[in-house]
Amino acid sequence: MDHGTEPPREHPADVPELPPAVPPFVPPAVPLAVPPAVLADLNPYDVDRLLRTYLEPPCFPDAVRRLAVGHLLVLAGAASTGKRLGAIALLSRMPLAEGSVAVLSPVATVVELAARMEFEPGRAYLLHDWAGDAGERHDLLKLADELTEVGCFLVLTRNGPPAPAVEVEHRWEAPASGELFELCVAGSGTTPRRSGHELAAARAYAATLSSPAAVVDLARQTVHLDTPMATLLARAGAGAGPGERGSEA
Repeated sequence: MDHGTEPPREHPADVPELPPAVPPFVPPAVPLAVPPAVLADLNPYDVDRLLRTYLEPPCFPDAVRRLAVGHLLVLAGAASTGKRLGAIALLSRMPLAEGSVAVLSPVATVVELAARMEFEPGRAYLLHDWAGDAGERHDLLKLADELTEVGCFLVLTRNGPPAPAVEVEHRWEAPASGELFELCVAGSGTTPRRSGHELAAARAYAATLSSPAAVVDLARQTVHLDTPMATLLARAGAGAGPGERGSEA
């Protein structure tokens, strides 16, 4: 009995292959950008260079004593009054294992700083432009105890008046601007090609500045530039009142 012709069977080789399954896209994990705990290390040469013409303000001796005893000090004062360089000068007076200063990256709180850092004996640390306040008094005192136990030193700087309730804060003031100008001119290693009248005019103008950085810059220009003094002082005062020129020193 003829049941008809069977349809040809497909050979395995004739079956089209399906493309492999595409795994779902998983974006690579991107780590949060966390700044390093230490931004820079100022070696002894850097420290000596920065302090070559440093003039201690009247508040300096007491700050040295307080830092040596407490191992932590917060320099509080107006902006651009030399707190950063003052902190470096203070740390250079401490009994350190080496003369370098570790500049720390900004932190929001003292607790964050303590959690991030592994403080080492005999080291000096600087945290500039700290944004903390009197609400962290307890954490500051706790950190000071830790630093004392480790045997290292930390100076923080912040803008604003010191909080009376915070024992580790120290009122900071700029050095005498006229004296700083004279020190920078004398320490420049170059005899200024200026008359006595011009130097006196520059010193008198420097005495009106509250920013040590502005004083240092004026002294540098007075010594190294041939620009007439009247023009130099006019440029220095253009667009800003006394004490508003220059950056934090």
